[in-house]
Amino acid sequence: MGTIPPNDPRGAARQAKDYARAQRAYWRYYRGAGRRSIVRPVALIVVGVVALLVETGRIPADMFWNWYGQWWPLLLIALGMLLLLEYFFDRGNPNAGRGSGGVVWLVVFLVIIGWSIHGTQQNWNWFGNDSSNFWNMMSPQYDHKVQMNQVLQVPKGVTPIVNVDVPRGDLTITASTDGMIHLSGHQIARTGSQDDANRDFDATRPKISATATGANIAVPAKDGTSVDLTLEVPAEAATVIQSGRGDVTVEGLNGSVDITARRGDVQIAQIGGSAQVRMKRGDFTASGVKGTAMVDGSGGDVTLSRVGGDTSIHGEFTGDVHLQQIGGTVSFVSSRTQITVPHLVGQMTLDSGDLGMDRASGPIVIVGRAKNIDLSSIAGGVQITDSDGDVNLAMGLPMGEVKVTNRTGSIRLQVPQNANFQVKASTSADESLNSDFPLTTSTQNGQKTLQGQVGSGGPQVELTTTHGSVEISKGPAAQAGTMQSDVPHFTSQKPVKTTVQ
Repeated sequence: MGTIPPNDPRGAARQAKDYARAQRAYWRYYRGAGRRSIVRPVALIVVGVVALLVETGRIPADMFWNWYGQWWPLLLIALGMLLLLEYFFDRGNPNAGRGSGGVVWLVVFLVIIGWSIHGTQQNWNWFGNDSSNFWNMMSPQYDHKVQMNQVLQVPKGVTPIVNVDVPRGDLTITASTDGMIHLSGHQIARTGSQDDANRDFDATRPKISATATGANIAVPAKDGTSVDLTLEVPAEAATVIQSGRGDVTVEGLNGSVDITARRGDVQIAQIGGSAQVRMKRGDFTASGVKGTAMVDGSGGDVTLSRVGGDTSIHGEFTGDVHLQQIGGTVSFVSSRTQITVPHLVGQMTLDSGDLGMDRASGPIVIVGRAKNIDLSSIAGGVQITDSDGDVNLAMGLPMGEVKVTNRTGSIRLQVPQNANFQVKASTSADESLNSDFPLTTSTQNGQKTLQGQVGSGGPQVELTTTHGSVEISKGPAAQAGTMQSDVPHFTSQKPVKTTVQ
């Protein structure tokens, strides 16, 4: 027989208290299991504070976006540390659990924005050269023209020096015909009204200050405003240029050129002196430089032609490099590639996977990794060390010592049929080893070797590869010192070496 629930008031009250206690326990469990993460509100507060500081001008927008494009992974580290703290805080509560779906989407969003900003800074430059302020890009654009003239007075016999500082905007410098400085400026402001733009124009008006040895030309920097300058300076003047964001072009000067460019393409043409350039992003082009040419830093493509003196390229240039008609030593140095050519009559091209050179003389030394190397019409000595790439070498006369060491790649050597040399070549036994010259072939200890003397002997030719074929072929008969070329044959200053990695 079933038990009849108590119907006295005391029993009913006790039963109601037990029910309420069970409900409270259930809600405590439910709230513990559904506890929300603090990552999202903390991130929202940080974004709001940063946006407020940028909007009020406490933090320059270009500085913030440059920082974010480089250091955005630190935000992922901070989010991970917050989630780790939450884990340790909830570790003692077996019923605790926090939703993570929103956090995952937040991380994905930060990664996409970070990669986009980094790609913008490296390649696309969405912010442009006129304005780096992301917030000002949506504002109306106002334009203003300015023109100035300045007499350049320096003591007799002193080369005038013109210093130019343009933080934002393109710069073009050419030679004047009257010995004066002529300035033409195009001011661009992105702001809310014409009155604000006029104030920006007054604040960024170019200034020309005479010095004892020349003049200083400066454009004050202001966020959201850029000034494109066109300058005419005396042809004999030496120019020292500081450029922040914008392209730089210098043409037709007889003096030296010294350029420091943060972001933008640099172009130099028809310079009677030397050219020295330091850059961070952009392409570099120089032609018709009578003195030495030097570019240092980082960027994209590099093109130099008709340079009378030594030419050096030092830094991380990720594009194509093309050199032609270089009168002095050619030097290329980066973290992966080092090249020095003592005598480049023809041309040289270099990219991430290939090196080509035509009509050059050594001694040339090349050390490469994962590069296909193709040299033709080479006189003098050559030393090449490569891996994971093929080496093709066509020699001329006179021949110097030739040494090619390769790993996981083939070697093909062509020599004039009237050349005299000694040769030793080797590869693994399962690879082919061929020669158009009568040489002795042998196989021992897993190595196939070819050696002997051609003609009356002479320079040593040594070819070695671990996994790849070796081929020695006859080329047309050549005459010493008769490299054919349709470009001037400059005289090198001293013997140097070439290294490629």
